[in-house]
Amino acid sequence: MQIAVFISTLTMVGIVSLPMEIKYLGRKTAILRNTLSFLFAFLTAWIMGLCLSWNF
Repeated sequence: MQIAVFISTLTMVGIVSLPMEIKYLGRKTAILRNTLSFLFAFLTAWIMGLCLSWNF
């Protein structure tokens, strides 16, 4: 699960690119996009954890 969170946040959340996003998208949109991406990364990890814990 930790690997899923790491990979998801690495690809979706852009701290380095945040100033550029604020410039082109606006402050509210850029912060909202990064926040939602961060939360979605944990949701993805939780779903992967559920799938991997099933006993076949």
